[in-house]
Amino acid sequence: MNTSKKLNNFCKLLLVGGKNKDLEALSKLLTDCGFVTEPVTKYSDAINASIRFIPEVISIDSCGNELSAMELCISIKSLSRLKNSIVIILSDRKDELMEISSLNSGADDFLLHPLKIYIIFYLTMTR
Repeated sequence: MNTSKKLNNFCKLLLVGGKNKDLEALSKLLTDCGFVTEPVTKYSDAINASIRFIPEVISIDSCGNELSAMELCISIKSLSRLKNSIVIILSDRKDELMEISSLNSGADDFLLHPLKIYIIFYLTMTR
């Protein structure tokens, strides 16, 4: 995979959610390819971390906290410094209402668990 595009212009990712093997594997893969990642386990810390870190991509793992994930997405998109950040909501709920609600809250993408790490990697590389 050609990663020179991002290596010259590194991308910062904020990974919001609990400890998760998939997110840890994604973080390692992205870090190995020259991305800068910052994990945040508490939703309450995510806004401050976002403002401090100014990531290009924010991944929010909503498993069990769907409403909090959508509220966080709305808060992120309402901040002028973060409005251009790409927000991806990850969920284990396979219903259309969850996907529609996530997109209505401002999410740029919605992905289901189990995560397809290389799909997320590809989305990150191409944006």
